[in-house]
Amino acid sequence: MKTQSISRAGIAALLAIASGTALAGRPLTTEDAGFIEKGGFELESYYYRETVRETRPNRGLHIQPGVGIGFNTQIGVGFDYSRQYNEDYEATKSSTAQALVGKTALKALTDDAFGIAVAWSVDRTRTPGDEKKGYRYNNAAINGVVTVPWDKWLFHANVGWTRSRLDRVTATTWALAAERTEVIGKLDLAVETYGDDKAPGWLGVAARYALIDEHLFVDASFAQQMLATRPRTLTIGLKLAY
Repeated sequence: MKTQSISRAGIAALLAIASGTALAGRPLTTEDAGFIEKGGFELESYYYRETVRETRPNRGLHIQPGVGIGFNTQIGVGFDYSRQYNEDYEATKSSTAQALVGKTALKALTDDAFGIAVAWSVDRTRTPGDEKKGYRYNNAAINGVVTVPWDKWLFHANVGWTRSRLDRVTATTWALAAERTEVIGKLDLAVETYGDDKAPGWLGVAARYALIDEHLFVDASFAQQMLATRPRTLTIGLKLAY
């Protein structure tokens, strides 16, 4: 049986999505202006499944611990592992990435007042076909963030810049999201759109449920890019905070 795989361009796009989510507040891809207080700790983890039309899925796992270091700033480290599959759903190639991420609030977000923050990330990757070269520095990104609270709503806006050294591509990024807390009990729901100036944007929906108030959450998201090949990404995650 002939093996089908994601194209080089498709792989690059999926890796960009995976690294971009290192900046975000789960389960959204859009970043928020909140930050971890000094001495606080968060552990985010999620499974993801990415597809492009007429290819087999790319599946992976992302884990990201983060801590508050004071001065309205948090620092985290992201670890990402993904596998490609052929027509027989046999694993064929693997990709790994490691990222250093951070966020600083320039104006702290409160229940009654908007917040402003700057988020950034740098990562290194090891992609299919590059195993002998080991990890190589790849993406750098910086993102300006505004979050506006209104009753039980949170509205987020992002604008930023990213540079892929391996692909030699620089892009301006953007994102908008609306988040409604406590829609039904402890269930939060959100919608978002995001993208860059190099390709059509994405549309997504997300949900989060508090198993233990302010400490343990489960979440999920789904997004599709507005292209004929219909790139899609699905995530299911777990977050611990204290």
